[in-house]
Amino acid sequence: MLRIFHGGGVRAYQRRDEEISRLGHEVHLLVPKAFRELPTLTIAQVRNDSIRVTPIGLYGLRRNPFFFYNPFRVAYICRTFKPQVIDVHEEPYSLAAASILLARFISCVKCEIVFRSSQNEFKSYPFPFSFIQWMMFKTSTEAYVPSEQARRVLQQKKFTGRVSVVGNGVLAPTTPPIASSRSTRLEVVCVGRLIERKGVQDLVEAVVGSQLAINLTIVGSGPMENQLRSIVEGRQHAGGDVDFKGQLALTKRQRLCAGPT
Repeated sequence: MLRIFHGGGVRAYQRRDEEISRLGHEVHLLVPKAFRELPTLTIAQVRNDSIRVTPIGLYGLRRNPFFFYNPFRVAYICRTFKPQVIDVHEEPYSLAAASILLARFISCVKCEIVFRSSQNEFKSYPFPFSFIQWMMFKTSTEAYVPSEQARRVLQQKKFTGRVSVVGNGVLAPTTPPIASSRSTRLEVVCVGRLIERKGVQDLVEAVVGSQLAINLTIVGSGPMENQLRSIVEGRQHAGGDVDFKGQLALTKRQRLCAGPT
């Protein structure tokens, strides 16, 4: 499998590739030599152990969908690696996706193409991005997305291939330092519009179903507010408390802020 991912230089993100390798597949990951995927600039490092990581050049603006890879460099790697699957970990309408499709054409390698999309709201794109998306849909056999909302968007856009939901990974400590006594409760604030695609319902259900001492303050409003209130009211003896506020100035009391996007 040949994977191309603009954020793949982050070592923690390579866990997915390591898991694929443990399943018995050979993985070659192409990543930009440098990319600001995190708040700080990530300089990619070469790897050749359980997976192979090759840093390559990235061109254009460093904002999706305006960056792209050198198709001749990718084509050369395709010819030498001879993948059975190319995993395009880029949005299907992006210049990056276009450069990878061009690279496969130049290389004359016959293989399957899959892609990832995280668009959880339907949007129409102008030319040439609409054409790139059409070509990716036509060429790819499968896609994977991080949420059910993103799956529905692909189906709404008439992608006919198989779509799998593969959630984003979370690196959590085995023993989180969260207080469990009611005198030292964890104060959490969630700021955002209360709509389905934000995933606030998952947060509310996790809090009211938790055995930990948590105070969740929700700042915002939206069409899901009554539904969320019903979830809370239906679990009066839950471990966590949920308070709905239309507007609220944050204080030093809050230790954790959840900002769904």
